[in-house]
Amino acid sequence: MKKEFDTIDVDKSGFIDPTDIQKLLGAWVPLQYVKQAIAAVDTNKDGKLSFDEYKKIRSQLPPINIPAAGK
Repeated sequence: MKKEFDTIDVDKSGFIDPTDIQKLLGAWVPLQYVKQAIAAVDTNKDGKLSFDEYKKIRSQLPPINIPAAGK
């Protein structure tokens, strides 16, 4: 899961923020939707996801395929 997180963390800040997700998904996803998605799982309300926050939500989802993460 850490490798997956690191792949999504495009700017290597140690957090997944809206910019990382937009870079991953492309500009066709409106920023407001990306921010809403993050806010839904952002437990400390800082506008970004830590690895711990990511693990909590990710464990509730089915496996995903991120080629750059080796999956």
